[in-house]
Amino acid sequence: MDKLSPEQDLVSEELIDILKRNFQRVKEMLDLKISTIHSLLEEVPPSYADKKLGEILVEEKKVTPDQLNWALNQQKKIGDILVDGGVIKPAELDMVLAKQAVAREKTRETDQTKAPADTGGQSIRVSQEKLDRLMNMIGELLISKNRIFHLANTINITYDMPPLAREVKSVAAELARISDELQNSIMSARMVPLKVLFQRFPRTIRDTARKAGKQVDLIIEGEDTELDKTVIEAINDPLVHMLRNAVDHGLESPADRRAAGKDETGQVRLRAYYQGIHAIIEISDDGRGMNPDEIKYKAVKKGLIKTEQIENMSNEDAYQLIFAPGFSTRDEVSELSGRGVGMDVVKTNVEKIGGSVNMNSRLGQGTTFTLKIPLSMSIIRGLMVETAGQRFVIPLDAIEETVKLPRKAIRKYKHKMVADIREEILPIVDLKDILGLDAAGAFNNHKKLSANDLISIVVLNIDGLKMGLIIDAFQKEQEFVVKALGEDLANLKIYTGASILGDGSVVLILNCAQLL
Repeated sequence: MDKLSPEQDLVSEELIDILKRNFQRVKEMLDLKISTIHSLLEEVPPSYADKKLGEILVEEKKVTPDQLNWALNQQKKIGDILVDGGVIKPAELDMVLAKQAVAREKTRETDQTKAPADTGGQSIRVSQEKLDRLMNMIGELLISKNRIFHLANTINITYDMPPLAREVKSVAAELARISDELQNSIMSARMVPLKVLFQRFPRTIRDTARKAGKQVDLIIEGEDTELDKTVIEAINDPLVHMLRNAVDHGLESPADRRAAGKDETGQVRLRAYYQGIHAIIEISDDGRGMNPDEIKYKAVKKGLIKTEQIENMSNEDAYQLIFAPGFSTRDEVSELSGRGVGMDVVKTNVEKIGGSVNMNSRLGQGTTFTLKIPLSMSIIRGLMVETAGQRFVIPLDAIEETVKLPRKAIRKYKHKMVADIREEILPIVDLKDILGLDAAGAFNNHKKLSANDLISIVVLNIDGLKMGLIIDAFQKEQEFVVKALGEDLANLKIYTGASILGDGSVVLILNCAQLL
């Protein structure tokens, strides 16, 4: 490496000094915190509450019985003596003391509530506020991790000091490992089985069936599927509404079911299971199903579509009309339905947490609603892209692939752009056009490009619906901490939130379901 200038020398020394002080402080703090947090989250034997510190240290093989007897003969606290003698490390002592404190707290809570002992395993009760605070701290830690990687690149490119940049990246990689471990621990602690939500619904079904004069059996499957507690709270109202709809709209009356050759008692099935990084919740019934022609007629009557649109509308498109604001299949208003406020609110609430709602119906056989819900809404993996000089994040689970096509491969069809990708004709849209950043669009602005110049495209796939999104450039893939938008921006459904990058700038996260 060439000799550094006096200015570079000064910058180098200052950076090295700052990095050494800060990284050592951060590492020591994280080593202690991760041990303490793990001890709080992991199962702790309740017997620790009655045991002395020395007995715990011997049981965990931190010290030998001879070392314990030697310590007992001293005139100091056992923990301090063992640390001073170099037998154990201060962090190990802090971890054992934390375990002992947790065990005593658990025993005290058990005595206060007089609850019977749980022979199947032990757990501690932690308030939602504390878990939320821990999750926020993990988010801030991830942002700091990204800032350190950004700093390493700045040192390498701006100040031309590759050795220092490599050292910074090494420390950042260790910090990333610790933060990932902490993130997984906190995330697992926040996960709650759907059983706590599903157990409320039998009464909801009974009350709705009684008011509607119907007989209903509720079948629940997959109640052990776990979701983030925040997500569970967000989907409670949508599920209640859809279950009521299944009884009130979906199932026929006992007389109609007899006439159709069905059992008088209808079935509503609530099923949950995992699918990748999502949980799938299905609400199905064995009722009358939905008539697409009737839906089209109701939509025209309410002014949601025009009469000439019906001819070119498929049954699948007709089913999507039930999610339109103001739509209802009931002419009369009752206690249960007919107010025109329903599935549009359900869809909006589910999409707010990054989920989606789909419907499938067969006339005379029943209807199934499928909710695709993210396991957590705090941290996502995404691809950062650039368009019109601005950066945006596209969630990775919505991306089928990324491709670069020559300009000549994108053609016009009925004033729309299409392209042949993997032997499949896909509609192509410029992200600038959707966001209103450039009325002309990137494709039309590429007039100076030759037919062989490449156009960057992100192929989105939302529940089988595909679309190509033209962008200016791909950036990078990483984890992003999702921050809620302010009140002024919260109504923009095309964004699910925002995140802070390593350089301190803010980037918006796109809602791909709304893009489609």
